[in-house]
Amino acid sequence: MTFKCSDSLSGVGFVTSPVILSNEGAHQSVKGTCQDKAGNQANVNVVQINIDKTPPTSTITFGKPSSYSNNIYTITSSTPITIGASDALSGIYQIKYGIDNPSTPLAYSKSFTISTLGTHVIYFRSIDQALNVETVHSVKVTVQARLSVIDVPLISVVSLAITGLIVNFASYLKQADPQTFNLAKEGIVELPETEVKE
Repeated sequence: MTFKCSDSLSGVGFVTSPVILSNEGAHQSVKGTCQDKAGNQANVNVVQINIDKTPPTSTITFGKPSSYSNNIYTITSSTPITIGASDALSGIYQIKYGIDNPSTPLAYSKSFTISTLGTHVIYFRSIDQALNVETVHSVKVTVQARLSVIDVPLISVVSLAITGLIVNFASYLKQADPQTFNLAKEGIVELPETEVKE
């Protein structure tokens, strides 16, 4: 940080030398002084300086329907994909992503979907206000027309079976997970044609 001053009468006699802030942190401050040749002095205190050297952190989440196994997410063309980012000091400037493109050419603004069936790789990263760039992350996804395996609370199903109840899976799902049940009604998720018995 460099301080500048001027004096129209006696001239500048002294000004604080440039100050380098090298430590990362928030709410730092620097004081500067300017004095003319007649001994008159002015001081300035620059506050709320944030020094950010750390890249931000990004995460990706998948809405319903989706499942995860063997490091691969299985989704449908209607599954919302959300990328979030956080930065403790300067804040987030931009989130970038790419589908099957590690250069992350797309600017993220809201949740998106992948319409092309098959296996894809989503690449993503974020940039903070200090222009620190995060290392690119990647996740592998398989896009199907509909999911055939539903992740339901197994312990609940087992409990129902132990009590001797005969539970139709669709009826159980309607109560346990209404959102997935509605997706099943639309044909996006396939329900097994089985019952839970004692």
